[in-house]
Amino acid sequence: MSAYDKERLLRVRDYIKTSDEETGFTISALQEDLRRNGISANKTTLYRDFDTLRERFGMAITGKKGSKKWYYSNRYFSYNELVLIRESINNANFLSKDEVKTLIHKISTLGSAEQAERLISADIKTFHRHKTEGEILAKIEKIKDAIEHNLKISCEYPEAVGIDLLTHKPNFAFKKLIISPFELFLRDGIYSLVATRDNELYFYNINRAKNIRILYDQRRDGRAEYVRYMKNNRKAKADHPEEYYTLHISVKEKDFDKAQKIMPPDASYYHNIKGTIDIYAKTRFADVAFQFFAGLLSLDDAKILGDDKAIDAYKEYIKRLNNLLPEE
Repeated sequence: MSAYDKERLLRVRDYIKTSDEETGFTISALQEDLRRNGISANKTTLYRDFDTLRERFGMAITGKKGSKKWYYSNRYFSYNELVLIRESINNANFLSKDEVKTLIHKISTLGSAEQAERLISADIKTFHRHKTEGEILAKIEKIKDAIEHNLKISCEYPEAVGIDLLTHKPNFAFKKLIISPFELFLRDGIYSLVATRDNELYFYNINRAKNIRILYDQRRDGRAEYVRYMKNNRKAKADHPEEYYTLHISVKEKDFDKAQKIMPPDASYYHNIKGTIDIYAKTRFADVAFQFFAGLLSLDDAKILGDDKAIDAYKEYIKRLNNLLPEE
């Protein structure tokens, strides 16, 4: 095959791939496209090219000699399936607007030229997207790599550094941490990381972390704490499947750092004039029950104020705990 024939064949292949069953193309339209690119070909030559593309490259080209419409028919996804994927990406509020645009452009290449235009032209939803320090997908990739290779990571993460006297809310500053990552999970649009630090279990909101680095010279530790959490988490899921509640607790200012450790990653904190802090978080029982209730017992004068389901679950936890204690 001459260089000229190869160039023509590649151009024909690329042109066919822009078509679909709905739009299709005619032989004359293909010839016109080739002429604009300095290539001439009669119908017999094009039919021969179609056969070559079918036999040697596995392209499904629908049409036969004399057909008024030809089109590319072996796409992996139908247009409706591509729309479904696009909407899934569009509704992922943990992604930034730029990440959504990039992903939609990538999936658009799986459709025809007209389908790609329709996929890209759809509006990107402007509902609240969770604030994130850097691109979430890059963070997830690094964390998963560290988990797979049993390595620690370092990152900068916001921690409370006192209370704002005007807003009565905690002030946060980024602190460098070295942690052992064990599990990533997505719920309610937030990617959370289960990790250990100094042999204690923590939950981190990945959107808030920045400057994540894999520490290739440091192996993970704290696995026993993670295994203990998983064991109790599985039991909680069995006893309370998909049960949600809104946590509301009150703690003393001196216990604020301890309270941060046991609360879900997206908790809200409000300082009261009387020297206590109210903490709110919506969560699933199965995700934090054991960790939260066990930690709550370690705080002085901490109170669980709501909601009713959370209070009942706490009472049940205390009841079970008492049953495990040896009789005097």
